Amino acid sequence: IMKIPARFSTGGEVIVPALSILFGLQLLRVAIPQMVWLFGDRFGMNAAILGIIALAVFAFSYLSGVSVKLFGRRKMVLISGATLSLSRLIVQFQWTEPLIPMLISLAGVIAFGLFLAAYTDEVRSGGKNHIGTLIAGILSGLILDTALHGAFATLDYVWQSGWIPIVLTAVLVLSNLSVIFTRPLQQESPDSGGMTWPWLAIGPFLFLQMVVFQNIARHTVTTGWIQPYVFGWVMICQIAGLFAAVLLLKNTLRNRLPISLIAGFVLVAAASFPYPGNDWLAAIILAAEHISVSVLFALILTNTVSGKSHSSTGSVTVANGTGFLLLGLLTLAYYTVYQITLPYTNTVLEPAAAGIIALCGIIPRFRTSNDVSPVKVSWLSPVLSLVLLLLPLTGIIVRDEPYTATGSGYPVTVMTYNLHNGFNPKGDLDLEAMARVIEEANPDIVILQEISRGWLISGRTDMLDWLSLRLGMPAVSGPTEGALWGSAILSRFPVIESTNYELPPRTLFLRRGYLITKYDIGNNESLTVIATHLHHVPGDSEIRQQQVPVLLDTWNNAEYTVITGDLNAQPDSPEMGMMSTAGLTDVMADSVPPEGYTFNSVEPFERIDYLWITPDLTVVSAGVLNTQASDHMPIIAVLSRE
Repeated sequence: IMKIPARFSTGGEVIVPALSILFGLQLLRVAIPQMVWLFGDRFGMNAAILGIIALAVFAFSYLSGVSVKLFGRRKMVLISGATLSLSRLIVQFQWTEPLIPMLISLAGVIAFGLFLAAYTDEVRSGGKNHIGTLIAGILSGLILDTALHGAFATLDYVWQSGWIPIVLTAVLVLSNLSVIFTRPLQQESPDSGGMTWPWLAIGPFLFLQMVVFQNIARHTVTTGWIQPYVFGWVMICQIAGLFAAVLLLKNTLRNRLPISLIAGFVLVAAASFPYPGNDWLAAIILAAEHISVSVLFALILTNTVSGKSHSSTGSVTVANGTGFLLLGLLTLAYYTVYQITLPYTNTVLEPAAAGIIALCGIIPRFRTSNDVSPVKVSWLSPVLSLVLLLLPLTGIIVRDEPYTATGSGYPVTVMTYNLHNGFNPKGDLDLEAMARVIEEANPDIVILQEISRGWLISGRTDMLDWLSLRLGMPAVSGPTEGALWGSAILSRFPVIESTNYELPPRTLFLRRGYLITKYDIGNNESLTVIATHLHHVPGDSEIRQQQVPVLLDTWNNAEYTVITGDLNAQPDSPEMGMMSTAGLTDVMADSVPPEGYTFNSVEPFERIDYLWITPDLTVVSAGVLNTQASDHMPIIAVLSRE
């Protein structure tokens, strides 16, 4: 058996897990959203069917042991690693039919689970002198993933066309393949035994990384900082976590139980405050989360090679399969609350996942001896990761903030557009197409619905920040379901005042609200926009009849006002009758079907989007733009004073 050179331990053994983690997370951020928007929305699969498919995909990880018996551990690492890498490369090509990359990404996710189990066991067989590079590799892969995600302004380059994303992907994939296929055989070590069950923490660990810890869009909302600063802070926290893990591994401290207890308590406590309401407190909590979870992760993996435990040794196959099943269950449970009414809020799942990680890091410390000699690991990974901080620094330097401009008064052009969480009717994330629709229409004010700012099921993109920069229009956010989803307004007009309100009932699984913003449009004139998105279930007219009076009471006959958005009601519905009775004018009232239909964009059959204006405004022109960038078509109107 070939002895592994030292240079490989600090090079190849870090590169393989780092790039594999990168590819795995990127494929998860394709597979999970497309299951929702392609299988669910386009093909009409309900939440139960989607859940079964998702759990089946994650459960494939249990087959790692069988696969190893069939092919051998070495070949299984090669097969699964190559499948993962090539899946990532194939998905990068922009297919006209999203179903193709969707299926390939699912295959890649399966390969990711199989690879982690086989590769972890192979590294464990080399003992604690090699487990350190696996820890450094996985944590470095998370840092690299964040770096690339942030460098593309949270719109993953897997969704983007052009030669830069393809070349970048090809270089990374070829690098990973070259190292995987040239790795020497692992030399068995007498200290390769240890507890394997704590490895099930890999599922909750990846869940929290994707949903919370790496989520630049989410932290942009919680801190209120501009995105490049958030990008930089997230990376600093991750790098600090990597330094802490390496320091722990190199330390000769014999009793690590107090460290595991402190790290576990800090992680669970920090995860219990998902939206603290203060920018610096949010930043401190994020740092605590990253450092504590990195320390716990290092403790979990080192215990799998402790060799002196009272637990059985063997493969991590079952623990890995359980971990991936937990990843699927946690993700499913986290976002299903937005589709059906469930007896919990999804934020409780964050400390729950943190608690699983903490227990997996703490319990083994009670059952192992105090033989915790230093683990061989290099400072090279954390030191080199500092170079990646140049990316957010560059983002800070080159960022061109949208600016306000003085208008010339009426007439003004107003557009309302439901963006379908950034996904087109085929199920592909295509914000650029939506941006072009808005750009070509050139509205003064554009009201947007279904704006996601970090939802994993929507690609974890900060849609509002991306569109604001892309169009050069300052944004006002109006979240309705938590802090990360709702409505928004883009306009270059200066904001006089803006307030976001809730709509009843608060028991809806997808809660609604409305955003009131008053703009200075120049020439000593103003326009007030009330942007909303009413309850969407077609048969629930009585709920919308609760919501519309709230809008009308808040409006209170104020002059020069537009009430607009996706109102999810037919023109002859009782709720739209309330709007008309209140004295408001529907700008598309004179349209002859199907001329005014706004949904759906592929085969239009109804009008559920509206621009209502007060009697002191008049319609110069109005129409629906024929586009399939989203599942809705936008309404655009030129308004003047009566």
